[in-house]
Amino acid sequence: MRKYAALLFCMFFAVVLLMAQELRHEVTVIVKLIQVYVMDDAGNPITDLKPDEFVVYDNRKRQNITEFERHILSPSEPEVVSHPEKKDLAQEGKPDEVMNRKFFLFFDLVNNNSRGFQKAQEAALHFIDNQVQPSDEVGVLSYSVLKQLTLHEYLTKDHQAIRNVVHQIGKEGIVGRAENFEALIWREMTGQSALDASKWSQPVKKDPGSLREEGMIFTKDGFDDFATDPQNYAFENRFKREEYKNITRNLFSKLIGLSKAFRYISGHKHIVLFSSGIPYSLIHGLKAESTGRLPGFGMDAVLMEKYEEMLKELSNSNTTVFSLNTEGPATNMNVPSAQKGEATLRSISRHTGGKFLGNVQNYAEILDTVQTFTGSYYVLGYYVDKSWDGSYHSIKVKVTRPNCKVFAQKGYFNPKQFSRYSEMEKELHLIDLALSDRPLLQIPVDLPMTVLPCSIGSEPGICLLVKVNAEEIKESIGEKAEIYFLVFDEKDNIIELKRKAVKLSALKGKEAYYYSIMRLSPGSYKCRIVMRDMDEGNGAVGRYSVEIPEVPEEGLLLFPPLLLAPGKAGLFVRGYIPETMSTDFPLLDCFPFDPARYSPILGAIPEGMQSILAVIHCSVRNLENPRVRFTAHLIEKYSGESIPLAVSILSGKKEGEMGTILAKLKLPDIAPGEYVLVIVAEDTSSQARSQTSIACRIR
Repeated sequence: MRKYAALLFCMFFAVVLLMAQELRHEVTVIVKLIQVYVMDDAGNPITDLKPDEFVVYDNRKRQNITEFERHILSPSEPEVVSHPEKKDLAQEGKPDEVMNRKFFLFFDLVNNNSRGFQKAQEAALHFIDNQVQPSDEVGVLSYSVLKQLTLHEYLTKDHQAIRNVVHQIGKEGIVGRAENFEALIWREMTGQSALDASKWSQPVKKDPGSLREEGMIFTKDGFDDFATDPQNYAFENRFKREEYKNITRNLFSKLIGLSKAFRYISGHKHIVLFSSGIPYSLIHGLKAESTGRLPGFGMDAVLMEKYEEMLKELSNSNTTVFSLNTEGPATNMNVPSAQKGEATLRSISRHTGGKFLGNVQNYAEILDTVQTFTGSYYVLGYYVDKSWDGSYHSIKVKVTRPNCKVFAQKGYFNPKQFSRYSEMEKELHLIDLALSDRPLLQIPVDLPMTVLPCSIGSEPGICLLVKVNAEEIKESIGEKAEIYFLVFDEKDNIIELKRKAVKLSALKGKEAYYYSIMRLSPGSYKCRIVMRDMDEGNGAVGRYSVEIPEVPEEGLLLFPPLLLAPGKAGLFVRGYIPETMSTDFPLLDCFPFDPARYSPILGAIPEGMQSILAVIHCSVRNLENPRVRFTAHLIEKYSGESIPLAVSILSGKKEGEMGTILAKLKLPDIAPGEYVLVIVAEDTSSQARSQTSIACRIR
């Protein structure tokens, strides 16, 4: 179980590590952007500062500000108000990073109870609905004994997805995309299932290892459940106290690792922490009392060191913490404040430049403070030499206007070379590639791919097919690589993940088609194929959406075709194939064609091509003596012009209720552009009709 829990934490490093390449013989100049918050003495944001009122130092060297933006957000303004004032930015120096607000909702399931957690969920949903703006990116984290530090969702602007994750936390058997993805990687790499550990229900079950129960308090002697045998009281409570300290030490260690990973996310990060806090006395110790049942406890030097390191790393990563106390107002009223967790919540917020907001019971009022503090900010930019040495740069920002309090990141870390990452970091950084529509950490190569419904025996499924040109991707993907086939459902839950090791030297500079075939029920799916270099970390990604239709009880149903061009195909490389498909070339079982004469069209159709082929599946159910006629036409995407195509049936076969034909489509002389290919099947006897379509491009 510990093995699984440790693996579930490790995903954090994946989503926030920058992909690097070795710097060779040249110096690249980039624009460094930093976020700056400015308040007056009353804590109100100052929004009218000009560029010449800012002074920026990088490693104690004053910088020339070349980029300036002012952002003002408020609940009454759904869109960001931005007033950029820029100074002579060279086009090549333009930054790729986006300086919007970034929030992580952090649910501490160890220092909490069921009522507090439920209130935290309400508060988080209120925050999403009332404070979060469309341009904001939000992620979800949690910490528990069984699963340790877990990323449920990485930074995304899909706020409905965040709401769903917040609802799901604590429900048995339900996990977030990133969490599920890491577990599936573990299954593919080891043949074992890490999801067993991820399906524990933390806040619902009254498990003292995950949530402190209502009838249990942490006293100066340890956990007191009011039912301990007096003879064993001292031993049991000392043991429980040490157990709790071990859990706390682990929490601090995980947050240190998280903070180090956060270094590579540009700009400020804001953690909204829902917790009852670590009892102050657990770290700083307790004085002995003459009437006490146990002698006092001294300061735990190791725990103190971990705590101070955590505060330092959070600050270095430019992360502010806004904390809400989830302890009920009437809980443990007789316990001294030093033995409660509010003191540490205040300390964490103060040291990171955030704020302790108060008790979660009052979330509707206190969460406005987050909006006030983060809703208005400036973006300043200046030129720096791009380096991959991983070194730390200190930053200091001043404002020349009197009576201004400046809150800016204290520094940043240069990215480090991918070869210097640990094996764990190398493996897990691909989560950003796989889960992000626009990966923050790199710009991957686009892979042409298609996904087509098919039949696996009598069951529905899909075929994922991607084209890899070894010559075109050799600059990004080296000899040792891996490829992942991923399938998401309509709610963006990962339902399939398959991995295959790849050696591009086997392609001998040619193009190859990698494919996997999977059983799936009817529905809508998003699919991705990710290829990643295991030495340099460069990535290539293909994306495609597919609909597996329900086959009607009667009539015709056409499925999207596999398009083929004249010319011998390259190599075909199997990925995942169901065990029931035991043939040497299962792709041809689903889509029969001659690879010595034709190759799949993935991407554009070359201009001037006179004809293409299409492998078409058609379901024919409960039709008497069907005689099916096929027609086809191209529709120009923007004008809507319809161009008829001549259709010739070259071959066909029928197995049960499913027919497969190989058709030749004659192409007229048409201009390059975006088109939709529409194929229609009609039974001339019953007049039953079906059509399918597929987007295509002519270049």
